Amino acid sequence: MTTARYVRLIAGQLGRRWAWVAAVSLLTAVALSFSDVRFVIVALLILFVIVPLALMFIYIFFGLTPEARFSILRKIINVNSSRMTAEFESLGDDYPTPPTVKLDISRVTNVAFRKDCYVVTIDHRRFRPILIPYSAFADRDEIAEFSRIIIPKR
Repeated sequence: MTTARYVRLIAGQLGRRWAWVAAVSLLTAVALSFSDVRFVIVALLILFVIVPLALMFIYIFFGLTPEARFSILRKIINVNSSRMTAEFESLGDDYPTPPTVKLDISRVTNVAFRKDCYVVTIDHRRFRPILIPYSAFADRDEIAEFSRIIIPKR
């Protein structure tokens, strides 16, 4: 997965919840600009300052987490009934290989299916997705086995 794909997913999830705040603020400022032209400046500030800062916050807060590294870097994932382990590939001679990450399956709170990947959400308190592309599996049997293990038992 690419960084852009990961951040787009997070921005899309958060955008569904919070985009209305920016839209209502912008539309209110535009509507008020008909009575006072200074609200045009407020609308432009919302559009060109506040919204980009919010997107930058999303990138910093979510794009620089261990879950982002788990989703973005090339790795080999081993899954059993209790744990998912990711062994990262070497990043080259200039960078150290990241340490192996072990993730308990019990921390999985949600699994969503996209057209090209699984979106596995870790910990309910904060939206922490791990993206696992379907292309990472050799065949449909591996996908079915992974689904059986990773989908939380209710």
